[in-house]
Amino acid sequence: MSSQSVSAPSTTSSDHTRTVSIHFVHAALRGVRRQGEAVEPLLAPAGIPASALDEPRARVSFEQYARLLQSLWRHMDDELLGCGRHPLPLGSFGMICRAIIHSSSMGHAMSRASRYYALLQAGRPDFLIDRDGELGYLVIDESQGGFADPFLAETLLVAGHRFASWLIGDAIALKYVDFSFAMPAYTHEYEIIFAAPLRFGAGRTALCFSAACLDAPVVQGDDSLRVFLRNSIYELLLRREHGKKISAQVRRMFGHDEDGSMLHLDAAAQRLTMSPQTLRRYLKREGNTFQAIKDGWRRDTAITLLAETPIPIAEIARRVGFSEPSTFHRAFKHWTGLQPGAYRVHRL
Repeated sequence: MSSQSVSAPSTTSSDHTRTVSIHFVHAALRGVRRQGEAVEPLLAPAGIPASALDEPRARVSFEQYARLLQSLWRHMDDELLGCGRHPLPLGSFGMICRAIIHSSSMGHAMSRASRYYALLQAGRPDFLIDRDGELGYLVIDESQGGFADPFLAETLLVAGHRFASWLIGDAIALKYVDFSFAMPAYTHEYEIIFAAPLRFGAGRTALCFSAACLDAPVVQGDDSLRVFLRNSIYELLLRREHGKKISAQVRRMFGHDEDGSMLHLDAAAQRLTMSPQTLRRYLKREGNTFQAIKDGWRRDTAITLLAETPIPIAEIARRVGFSEPSTFHRAFKHWTGLQPGAYRVHRL
């Protein structure tokens, strides 16, 4: 992945107020910890409070996570953050992208990417493209024992899916995702990231999608690639729910409204041209509720504003729909395990 600095998008966007579980912060730091280094000096420039590492419910803004990754890439000179068999020097991802951007199809491009990547990892690929009849797969090659830590497999799956979708200019719908490892405690994060059925303890780790996507033409070129690489962290890792899901449509309503905290179920149903009862039923099928979506938006927006702006806590409480700051403090502690003030860290 590119190690270039990126400008944080506006925090008013519903996509860009997404937050990241502290689990992924711990995962990104594991390579540094294995080298026996202290992590606190790397947290401070990212604006991540060290106290958050001790709270399993804690979350950080996406901009904080992006800054942490950039700091780690520069510090380690390794785009795999110490999780690969060999380091992947800074700039490797960009070099691979430039080498494959003129491929004829997505499948051709991703197969070439696998081969170039293998050259940088002692000739052994960590991911492969496969086809079986009407199904296509992006498979993580675990045969060489290079995935004792699932973080690299998780990252390659997410980045591979987003990059392949970008190549063809369309979101690739996943039929299911297999993981060779057991179900982790943070499975709910996967459900949002992949928006597909998840199968743990499977024979391999892979994404499954329509094989027709492999034949889809690459619609990107040199100019769009330059823009993509400047914003690669956001393009590859920013968590997005797929647009056809009702939950995602409701979530976007909160982000698009000037005062999203005032949105109620009846108004959301009217915008979707359905009855409130039908909206509840659709959300239930997706394992969701209107209140859970609203609370998630409140939590993520509050964390982002606390971490990325100097807006007073009382004003943030008002913006996310709390008339009393004390009520906001209690809700925030319930959501994250920490008080709002704990997220106010001055970056170096």
